[in-house]
Amino acid sequence: MKSNASAGVADKSAAVEGSAAADKLKGRAASGRSAAALWAASTDLPSFHGRVVKGEQIGRTLGYPTANIDAIAKAWGLRNGVYAAEVRIEDEEKVYRAMLNIGARPTFNGCTNTIEAHLLDFSGDLYGKTLYVVLLRKLRGEKRFDDVEALKRQLAKDAEAARG
Repeated sequence: MKSNASAGVADKSAAVEGSAAADKLKGRAASGRSAAALWAASTDLPSFHGRVVKGEQIGRTLGYPTANIDAIAKAWGLRNGVYAAEVRIEDEEKVYRAMLNIGARPTFNGCTNTIEAHLLDFSGDLYGKTLYVVLLRKLRGEKRFDDVEALKRQLAKDAEAARG
């Protein structure tokens, strides 16, 4: 996994603009890697990908539906917490800002780590699709909240910070 946090998001697109990689980003590369995979690979920031699987759908009830990403092994070494991220959906050009949680969801007595991403300004069905994730920065550590309302207030702050 790549992990140079000093690289910027703007550097990622500049690094491929006008290069052979830019041509590959417009379609499938000869190697069979998708444009989204090449996009994620073009940064020095931590990145991984995984297929969206069905979760417990808790995020929906909180007003923040999440895509549960089957990528635990690919995110090995990342600390539990909430991250600002950029996400690309397989075979799509658009890059979404997201808040992403890696952890056991202690407020809901979770005992197994999951990776869940709430894509900001997205509406649609992601089940079965592959998401390519680039982590921009850690927003906060994992925390158990006293109640669901306290968690919702914090999620609103996290979403705003992830936009920034």
